[in-house]
Amino acid sequence: MTEIKDLDTVSKALKATGWKIVSAEIRYLAKTFPELDAAGRKDVTDFLNALDDHEDVHRVYAALK
Repeated sequence: MTEIKDLDTVSKALKATGWKIVSAEIRYLAKTFPELDAAGRKDVTDFLNALDDHEDVHRVYAALK
């Protein structure tokens, strides 16, 4: 991981040293992870699975403990 401003520079430097870059993209990194009870975790899991099953959704991220 690197700072957003350094992403291109780091990707190019890794390629130059022989690394094969599979993915270089900007992603959100969660700072907090909410704690959920069993019912809340089931609700969130069901919701995320429904999103993931949708044909227009390519990636689903969640910050959970």
